Formats: sequence, C-alpha cells, structure tokens
Amino acid sequence: MNSAAPPVLMFHSIADHYRSLPWKPIICSTGAFERYVSHLVKAGYRSLSLSDYLGCLNGGDRLPRKAVIITFDDGYLDNWVNAFPILKKYRLKATVFVSTDFIDPTETVRKNLEDYWEGKTALDELDWYGYLSWNELRTMSKNGVFEIGSHTQSHTWYFKSPEIVDFSHPDDPYMWLDWNRDPSIKPFWVQRERPKRWGCPVYEYGPSLTTRIFKPGRELEKTFTDYVASSGGESFFRSKNWRRQLFDLTAELGDDVNSSGSLESEKAFRERQVREIKLSRELLEEGLGTNVTSLAWPNDAYTSELIRLAHEEAGYGLTCTVEKCEEEAVADYPILSRMFVGEKYGSAFLDSLRFKTKLAASRNRAVARLLKTAVSCKKRVMSALRIVRKREGHS
Repeated sequence: MNSAAPPVLMFHSIADHYRSLPWKPIICSTGAFERYVSHLVKAGYRSLSLSDYLGCLNGGDRLPRKAVIITFDDGYLDNWVNAFPILKKYRLKATVFVSTDFIDPTETVRKNLEDYWEGKTALDELDWYGYLSWNELRTMSKNGVFEIGSHTQSHTWYFKSPEIVDFSHPDDPYMWLDWNRDPSIKPFWVQRERPKRWGCPVYEYGPSLTTRIFKPGRELEKTFTDYVASSGGESFFRSKNWRRQLFDLTAELGDDVNSSGSLESEKAFRERQVREIKLSRELLEEGLGTNVTSLAWPNDAYTSELIRLAHEEAGYGLTCTVEKCEEEAVADYPILSRMFVGEKYGSAFLDSLRFKTKLAASRNRAVARLLKTAVSCKKRVMSALRIVRKREGHS
C-alpha cells in the first residue's frame, strides 16, 4: 500500500519575514514555494486531496500516473495569506492539518495575497503572524483548494519524569510551558510577550500523545524562581555558568527533587489519548460542516496502538507521518510517509534542485537509493573533516 503511494509533500509555514519567527527551520519563503508549485504544474503533476487518494485506495477513481499530495502542518495564518492564493492560482489542491487548541476564535477573515494582487492592500499591510481562524478554514475548505485534516488537539510537550534537564531562560524554546499552564493562549502566543518565570525547572519531556504526564510539585518551582529573582532576575543569565549554578542547586535539594510530583496513571493516559484523537475530529467536523478523514501525527510521535485508535475508535481513513513508515506495525491501515519541504541553502537554484531531486527520489527507488548513498557519503566526509580539523587544532 505505502510503496504505491504518490509523493506526499509536507510544508509548514510559508512566510518571508523568517527572522521574526520562532519556527525558522520549518519556513519556506513565498518565492521558493511558488517555484516548487510551478515545477509541479510544468512537470505534469496532478494534485490530489487526501480524500481523493483515500477514494482511490478504496476502489474509486484510478490513481493518476503523476499524482502528488501537498500537505501543511500546524495551521499557521500564512497558509491562508500566502499559500492559499498561490495554490489557487496554479489550480492545485492541498490539505492543512490543524490542532484545534490553536485555531484562532476570532470571526474576521484577514486579507491575503489575492487582495494585494488586486490592489486592495499593500504587501506590508498583510497580517500573517499567527494561526488560522475558523472562518478562514471554512473559506479555504469551501473553495476546494484546501481540505482540512486533524493534527490532534493539544500539539504540545509534557514532562515525563522527575529528571531536570534544563531551566526556563530568556529566548528558550519552551513556549509550551506557557501553553500547558493556560491552553487558551495558544492561538495568540506568538503575538504576546512570554511571562518571565525564569529558572523554572524543565524536566525530561516528550510529545503529548506518547507521554505519560509527570506533574512536579509547585513548591520546588518556587525555590528555583526565587533563587533566580534574588540573583538578578534576567541579568542572572548573562553569566556563562548560570546552568551549572542551577544544577548545583538541584544537587543540594537532593531527594526533594525526585520525591516531589506524581505520574499520570496508565488509565488516565489512555483516556487522554483517545480524547485527543477523537475530539479534534469532532470539533473540526462540527466547526467546518465537512468530513475529516485524515490525521497527521504531531511531532511525528505515534505507535501502532495510536494508529489503531485513530482508525477503529476515531474513524479516520488514513494517517500521515514524516519520511519514515513502520510498515510492519501498521500494515492493516493506510499511512502515508511525507517528504519535508523547506529551504536549506538560501539559493533559489540549489533549493529548487534539491526539491526536484527529492521529488524524483520519491517516485523512483533507484534514485532514492542513490540520494541516500550521497547523503551518507556527505556525512562521512564531514565527520572525517571535523576529526582532521580537531587534530590540527591540537598539533
């Protein structure tokens, strides 16, 4: 089943002002995105929605010879502002996977590139920083360009053990600490200043769907935040050894660290998994007035049991992962492995060449093996160069 699947592309954010975004590694500029889309059209690809593909699997229409599936994860507002008009311009379909906790509850439909092309707004007046609203999702869906899929409900990370691995600090990547404290801020977190709870312990953590939640004691958190506050607050982190100081404090606390907190029961964990997968689909279908048939696993975290739950208990037709597929674990259910697409080199020529090569590899196993060998050789060469440089530095 998976070997016969067409290329499945995975985008995230389509934006040009990448320096101001906290998700830089998953951004594709509008120029690069249009080049990729233009190549698909010129090369004769026909885009399918995931419902179209599911219909082919179930004995409906024959799968086109040069089919491609375009997907987006997370439901960023720039999917409406930038990606939707470009896809519409080239008459292509796509699927956007949204996590229901992040859907913007406001009623307005914001302007997009079409408004700019028609002279109704200036390019720098487009509001693209945030997440899709319900009305924008409805418009995208009714137009026939975008199909809406589930990315579950929470799309977050949770603590999973009492082992402290880091501490909250300026410019850290732990925005999910704030999401977990107050899920209502999720649609707006990128526009808001983060609370300065500097020094909060960050315990060993994992993706929400595959992690039993460890809840630490609040008293311990206060010990660390009070220590940072009394040591200068934000200026404390200008010291090069601030982490060592906080880990030394952890060692001093000893058993208080490990004995404080509780772990989610297996029963509660299972109920939460089912609720996340089922409720996200129900909310989307109710809010959009359409069927939701597909799910993409957030953080690419899934198990064979979660896939079974998605199909047998939540009613999804297929699920999607990223550039891997545990076929032996999911042989009874349709699961699509997707090719991540972004920008790597900062060169239009090199990025386009990389896109075309990966696209060809996804359609041809011989090309895929050749590409895999080339990547492996590059890694070995880079590793050897690092060793040589290290030796030269010691000589």
